[in-house]
Order: sequence, then C-alpha cells, then structure tokens
Amino acid sequence: MDPTVTVALISASGVVFAAVLTLLGVRYTQRQTRAAARRTEALERTRVDAQAFENAKATWRENVADLRDRVDELAVENDRQRATIRELRDRVDELESGQDRDRKHIRDLTAYARALLRILGENGIAYPDPPPGLEER
Repeated sequence: MDPTVTVALISASGVVFAAVLTLLGVRYTQRQTRAAARRTEALERTRVDAQAFENAKATWRENVADLRDRVDELAVENDRQRATIRELRDRVDELESGQDRDRKHIRDLTAYARALLRILGENGIAYPDPPPGLEER
C-alpha cells in the first residue's frame, strides 16, 4: 500500500476516532452536568426542607408554650372552681343540718302544743283563737 494512502487512512481513522471520543466526551460531560444539577437540586430541596422544618419546629414550640400556659390557667381555674364547690357543699350541709334542727324543733313544739291542748280539754278550758294569719288544718 502506498505510504500516502496509509497516512491518509491513519489520519482519517484518527479523525473518526477523535470525533467518536469527542462525542463520547460530550455525552459524558452532559451526563455529569445533569447529575451535578440533580445533586444541586436535591441539596436545595434539602435546604428548603430544613428551613421549613425549622420554621415548623419554632411554630410547634410556640404552640406548646401557649398550650402549657393555657393548662396552667385551667389548673388555677379548676382549683378555684373546686374551692367554690367545697364552699357550696359546706353551705348545703349547713342548711340541711339547720333544716333538721328546725324540723326537730317543730316536732317538739307540736308535741308541746298537743300536750297543752289535751290539758286544756281535760280541764274544760276553751281553746284560744289562733293568731292572725295562722290557718287551721
């Protein structure tokens, strides 16, 4: 084979080989660029997610603090209401015991009045008129 043809073939094959390598290099570079872009995007998403998480955590902490304050307020209100209930129960107990004392006193007075009426009847003494406003039953 002629040396110029050989050189031309080697040069042509070198050009084709260089073109193929250039195309492969371009494809490799494009893939690497896309992968880097995906990694950058993922990093940005992570950064945004981290910021959203921090915001959510700060809001959550504020809400927890507000709820703890509200629980404390409700505990104080609950204690106040329990004290009021105890006072009312004591008052009801006092009124019931007073009512029991009044009933016993009325029974004693009724027994005394019956005894007086019996004595008046046995001795023929007329019954006095009842006081005004007192109904006879």
